[in-house]
Amino acid sequence: MASAKETYRAELRPIPSRRAAELLVGIEPDAAPATSAAMDSPSSSSAASVGRLLHLHRSGEVGTPIPDDDAFDTGATSTCFAKTYFDCREYRRAAHVLQNQGGRKAVFLRCYALYMAGEKRKEEEMIELEGSLGKSNAINQELVALERELSTYRRTGSIDSFGLYLFGIILRDKGCEGLARTILVESVNSYPWNWSAWSELQSLCTSSDILNNLNLKNHWMKDFFLANAYLELKMHEEALKRYERLNGVFRCSGYIQAQIATVQYSMRDLDEAEMIFEELLRTDPFRVDSMDIYSNLLYAKESMSALSFLAHRVFFNG
Repeated sequence: MASAKETYRAELRPIPSRRAAELLVGIEPDAAPATSAAMDSPSSSSAASVGRLLHLHRSGEVGTPIPDDDAFDTGATSTCFAKTYFDCREYRRAAHVLQNQGGRKAVFLRCYALYMAGEKRKEEEMIELEGSLGKSNAINQELVALERELSTYRRTGSIDSFGLYLFGIILRDKGCEGLARTILVESVNSYPWNWSAWSELQSLCTSSDILNNLNLKNHWMKDFFLANAYLELKMHEEALKRYERLNGVFRCSGYIQAQIATVQYSMRDLDEAEMIFEELLRTDPFRVDSMDIYSNLLYAKESMSALSFLAHRVFFNG
């Protein structure tokens, strides 16, 4: 188990996201220090992940990853320059900077910038056109051209997991859900540490039949995906089994404990869920994540004094 834990640590360390950091510290410490050989010789999957650092463009709770190291990439200065525009939401300006760059990272960022520019314009049109006319039929005008370009890259084998992730989003937006699932599966099989791709894939799995027919490679991130998907599909027993399995490695993870409590709440085991939430707040008194579930639980149990205390605590500690 110690070597497996070290593999998880090696895979998580290079990923600068809050969730990855939380899982990293959630791995139970080994009983004895790892040997130098284990430290110096990570698994091949770990070594691959070390060379693929990510920057996260935050959009709500899920980050959109941008690969920071690519052996096929050129024009690193232009890409860095374009990303400053991207982070300022000047999407077309970012795409223009990269129009003559052919590296995979540059292609991904340019295409993603164009996609976001189209989304921004679509939102503006919706505001302009809705008014008294009701629901707007505004669409992202960049989808057709981006689908054509990314389809060509995929056909020629010159697309990486991040380009596949974007391709999957575009296909989803065009209503091609089956093909979008196929592309997103290719993305997570190629690079399993991109939770954004897993999240998009989960949104397209609206039944257990669809979920069970996915051709996913075995990886511990698959367990996180399946547990979350089972929870969304109200397959609570299956979700609980997956989270308890993950808890065997990430024993100190507050996220997994909160997910287990959420499953217990959904199964109406309110007392067990309450004990887990109480322990979470004891170890992490400033926690806000999942407190909405805890508040619903306290309301269901008619624990009004505890609910009032929780509301006061979250308001003043948040």
